[in-house]
This record gives sequence, structure tokens and C-alpha cells, in this order.
Amino acid sequence: MKKARKVLLRLSALACAVLFGDAAAIAQTAGAASSQVKTHGEISGVFGGSGFLSFDGGGAAADGMWGIKGGGFSRGRFGVEGSFEQSLSYRDLRYLGGDLVFQFRKHGGKKTIPFVHAGAGAFLYEGRGEVALSFGAGVKHYFNERVGIRVGIQDRMLLGEAEYHRLDFYAGVVFRF
Repeated sequence: MKKARKVLLRLSALACAVLFGDAAAIAQTAGAASSQVKTHGEISGVFGGSGFLSFDGGGAAADGMWGIKGGGFSRGRFGVEGSFEQSLSYRDLRYLGGDLVFQFRKHGGKKTIPFVHAGAGAFLYEGRGEVALSFGAGVKHYFNERVGIRVGIQDRMLLGEAEYHRLDFYAGVVFRF
């Protein structure tokens, strides 16, 4: 299991490095063609409710979370996003991870953009890390070109001896740059 965790973390790091490198290359050439979609970055502060669920005969526990999400979109619809999340009930419990994000196309100049994401990361607790897979969906609504809100749901599936999930419902402010 430790070998699988190392491979998963290395693949996630490689995917993030490739996508961030791609975003930087496109940003350098964005002015060359006016029809090309420009690279943009986003940063969000989020706050939400969480539930820990066990599928190995365990129970459930309620929690809350706050966090910061930041990422970039090199081609408008595809991007990467990094997350740092802190538990409200357990001061030693944090999540750190990265996701590949797909934003659905805007229709008719609408300011609302649905998205889905999937990736990997680690729960950090009492000085050790446990690998987790991440997936979720949400909606971003922009009030103008730079500021909006986001609402979403995400599942963080802990890959340990027992199968645990942390299900988050969150909302927050998005700043685009």
C-alpha cells in the first residue's frame, strides 16, 4: 500500500507540474493571437460543513472546514487547482492536495460556470500523512470579470486500512487575476 501511495503522489505532482508549465508557456504567447484564450488564475477562500463517513462498520462524525484554493486555467476550460483545508473541530487535521479541473462552457455570455474536479492529496494528522483521492463538482458565479462566488461539494476518500470519506459542502469568494 505504501508503494501505491508513493506512485499516486508522484503522478499527481507530475500532472500539476505539466499543467502549470503549460499555463506558463501559454501566458508568454497569449498576446500573439487575439483569438487565443488567455491564461488566468484564481484564488478562493472557502468555508463549509464536513462529514466523516466510514464504510467499514464505523459511524459518522460532523465537522467544519475552512480553506484556500488556488489555481490556473490555461485554455479556459481545463486547469489545475491546489487546496489547503483546515478542520474546525480537530486542530491537527489538515488536507493538502491538487486537482485537475474541467469547467463547462459558458452559454450566451452567462456569468455562471459549472465545474468538476478530480485529484489526489494527503490528510495531515498528528505528524503523519495519509493519501486521499479527491473528486467533486460545483458552480462559480462571477459578478464581474474579477470577483465571484463558488459553491461546491467534494469527497476526500482516505486510502488507508479502513475506507473513510470526508464529504464537504462549501461556499466561498473567488478572485480572478
